[in-house]
Amino acid sequence: MKKRHYIILLILLTLGLNVKSQELRKVKTSDLIPITEKFGLDSALNLIVGMPTYYLDSIATDELIKAISESKPTDKITYFLTDYSLTFSNPELSEIIYKYYSAKKELIKIEQPKEYGGFSNISNDELLTVIKYADNKTQNLLIGLYNEWDLKSNDYFADYQKGFEKKYPGHQEKLQEPYRDCNLNCYKILIALDKLESTFPDSLKYKKHREFLKDYNRGTTLYKSGAFTDYTKMNIIDTIDLNNNPKALNDIDFQKYDKLKKMFNSYNKSYCWKFLIYNEKKGYLDLGCQSDPLAGYGTLLFLEIRNDKLFIYEIESWIS
Repeated sequence: MKKRHYIILLILLTLGLNVKSQELRKVKTSDLIPITEKFGLDSALNLIVGMPTYYLDSIATDELIKAISESKPTDKITYFLTDYSLTFSNPELSEIIYKYYSAKKELIKIEQPKEYGGFSNISNDELLTVIKYADNKTQNLLIGLYNEWDLKSNDYFADYQKGFEKKYPGHQEKLQEPYRDCNLNCYKILIALDKLESTFPDSLKYKKHREFLKDYNRGTTLYKSGAFTDYTKMNIIDTIDLNNNPKALNDIDFQKYDKLKKMFNSYNKSYCWKFLIYNEKKGYLDLGCQSDPLAGYGTLLFLEIRNDKLFIYEIESWIS
């Protein structure tokens, strides 16, 4: 959250928007297009992480999706593409997904283990996305991904064996996890290929990788995770009568309404944020704090103007 907060500050400063931490920062969905052009797609997604533009603005979302083909793969882009792809159906995604994971395949060659862990694991959700939009090139794409991870595992087998000599579990894990992660990625890709009725997976390949996995990773089903918030489930928590018939959320003076001022009171410190992404009369309001005394506290709200009233829905609140 802290890193994201600073990226937001930089982008909004460059765009000439308000940057004081205490103020409500607002970005219209259409502004994401010039942000993507100037700073890259990853920077635009840093602004909206956890807030799905596709429920607000289909035109801006289409532009963001198109930008994926020209962007270097990152965690933010993968999350956005996966979430959108599993939520909607769009025939243009087949080629975008193919190009994106072809680029990810090339990055496997240079990927290094994390400082305190192994490699990134291809998620069930990613593979379900690839399967959902499979075409006549998908099997070869998955086989290529498999071969890259299988080849990479060879570089870490010696470390895996050395891990058994370590008495401290942390030292053992650091040596063994990279090899184990390579095998886990191979194993899950085989499952995906099976779902596509490919002849590439066989019992010998499964056995080769399964023996190095932890028990909870040895299943043969790709379940969709709960990593993505269901934005269609919302609880209305308040309504506010509005003055002057505002045409968009940006027209509302949030300081003139006692209920809104009270809502913002917990987030008026320099280490907190108040961020609104909106398109005309609908938007998502992200409120949170990143350090003491309100560390790990926040809420995500959906706002909508209807009939001179502001309807406020809670999507999720979190404390850590």
